[in-house]
Amino acid sequence: CMILTLQAIRTSLTAVVGTDGATPCLCAFDIDRTLTGYQDIGAPECPGNKVIPGVKDYAYLYASPPGYGNLTLSMLLQQLNSTFCSKCFVGLASAGGASLDDEKAVLVERLKAAIAPSAAALLPATWVTTIDSSEQTQGPPPFVVWCQDKTKHECTRT
Repeated sequence: CMILTLQAIRTSLTAVVGTDGATPCLCAFDIDRTLTGYQDIGAPECPGNKVIPGVKDYAYLYASPPGYGNLTLSMLLQQLNSTFCSKCFVGLASAGGASLDDEKAVLVERLKAAIAPSAAALLPATWVTTIDSSEQTQGPPPFVVWCQDKTKHECTRT
């Protein structure tokens, strides 16, 4: 599991932008292994992760039986409200389709709870996919899916 210290994230972001809240900012995150951890792995292997039983996450497990695991929230997502990004607008850019609606609902709920109400109000109320996620080409703004790795900074520009 990847463990980033939240203090290092806070220090880096504060040094770059400041904390006065006057400067608009955007924090864009990948979903898999950034906002989520490896499925079903919490303490003691990854003490900062939180497993959400019953919410399926298919990231990177499509070739293994049963092809999914329980959604696991990373320490970053759980403590996003204590980082500089809690004062920013947020977006998502994922190389995949963000699994099923249950996972998407948890992500939207957690993001909204972690950021300022004015920024949370700009996020979609729900993130429901009416088609198979492998056929989905775009999430509701500001959520971008099926954006190839190494191009996510381009996908989030629009």
